[in-house]
Amino acid sequence: MFVGIKVVERFINNIYEKTEDMSFARYPFSSKEDKQFYINSTKNEVIDLEILSDQIVYIYKLLNFIFEMAELDLEQNGEILED
Repeated sequence: MFVGIKVVERFINNIYEKTEDMSFARYPFSSKEDKQFYINSTKNEVIDLEILSDQIVYIYKLLNFIFEMAELDLEQNGEILED
């Protein structure tokens, strides 16, 4: 689990090292017509969708697990306080 959290942390840190403007996820160009950090080439870029899909599913499952663990902890703490 902790290895997975490190993967997500590196991913997020990698984005923030390159930009603070999160609109890059929606638009290849900024409002000033500057290229976003990931689109340095005018040629078509190839993305292996199978690998991307696997990574997205892995991160989703990891984040969902983290959310459920925190929720379970809150529920258990609430039950302890009720006793």
